[in-house]
Amino acid sequence: MTLTKKETAEYAFDLQVGLSGADVPEFDAARLLGNAAILAVNLRGLGEVDYRTLRLVAAHYFTIRSEAIDGVLNALAELELVRLITTGGTIRSVIPEIPHFEDVYEQIGTYVDQRPLNEIEAITIDILSRLFENPINKDALRSALGIDATAFSTTLDIGATSGLIIGQRARGRDILASPLYFSGNLDGLIDIAARGDTPSLHKLLTLVRRNQGMPMSMIVSQSRIAETTISVDELQLLNSLAEEGIIKPPSIKRPNQTEERFVFTPAPGKTRLSAANREIYEKAMALAAAVRKGQLLPEAIRIRSPQALLNALEDRKRLRANTEAAHQYRNLTTLGVGRLSPSGSGYYTFHLIDVPENLQAVGIARQLLRGEAPEDLEQDTQARLLLNEDESYVRSHLASSSLRKATQKSVLSAKARAEIDQYMLQL
Repeated sequence: MTLTKKETAEYAFDLQVGLSGADVPEFDAARLLGNAAILAVNLRGLGEVDYRTLRLVAAHYFTIRSEAIDGVLNALAELELVRLITTGGTIRSVIPEIPHFEDVYEQIGTYVDQRPLNEIEAITIDILSRLFENPINKDALRSALGIDATAFSTTLDIGATSGLIIGQRARGRDILASPLYFSGNLDGLIDIAARGDTPSLHKLLTLVRRNQGMPMSMIVSQSRIAETTISVDELQLLNSLAEEGIIKPPSIKRPNQTEERFVFTPAPGKTRLSAANREIYEKAMALAAAVRKGQLLPEAIRIRSPQALLNALEDRKRLRANTEAAHQYRNLTTLGVGRLSPSGSGYYTFHLIDVPENLQAVGIARQLLRGEAPEDLEQDTQARLLLNEDESYVRSHLASSSLRKATQKSVLSAKARAEIDQYMLQL
């Protein structure tokens, strides 16, 4: 699989977040790319940031080592994504110059020309890109990569030790998966992959990713997702994914008391979805499900343009009163996205609760319904708030013990350990 430079930067981001500060001697360029992407994503939209504050926040929230931060900032400066204010050779502050409507990863990826990946880094990122889609049979992966056994074994050893990759035997097969990409029932997903029907699993997850929020009843009755036909076996597999909690379909109770389920891909893991944004993502899925209900399974009045409706909700903070709002948006009131107010004669108006996280949920719902990967979920809200403060405030906010434990772990592959043992024997 040949990855684009943009994809390389995206998976370098994932790799660095997944390592959680662990030091892997085999990783160099990938770590720099990943750190640059993490900083760029979190600096976008901010004003001038004090350098000492940035060092503290980067160490605590992004596990970017203090001795590495200057190299990361210099790389971003070369890419013209930040401007460094210096006195002599000392950085005093950082001014983000990251265009809000341009792809950060596209720009970070161009740096791979200056800092090419080594063999182990390239293999690791290639494996992560495949595990992003679904778990894979270990032997099939080795065959697909076409690499020698030593490099493959070293990469998996690093991945397993650092927690990037899980190897599990299920149904007599060795299956590899990554907890970075699936926050739900990973064991269940591995077991399904071990049934030997990985192509169908890949097909279903890809179709759902492109058509988020489709009603399960419609998929079953039509034997297709959007315009793509699926087989009886694939329908059973989709039901298994739902029953195992791998995909957790939001449900809406219709006036006739039937429960409609709306299918989404598994929620992202810790790389593309920061802890602070997990609740926002849940709100976005519920909102997307409510809109799909009105679009595809209306009781009387069909939502003709989901995007126009979400735009109106964002702009006016309410939706026009209708007779379907009471059941269609009830779940959103429970989640704190909005509230329903009676307008008479069975009509209800849905009002958005105007707070930043709900506006973000509307934007994410819009992206989900377009089949796009939601943007800015990687941003850490707490970290961005602290980046606007001065050093003394941040120091008082962060416990020194928490700072010290951020980057303690060192990950050595079996090959690296053997080389160290051999060196020590010579001594």
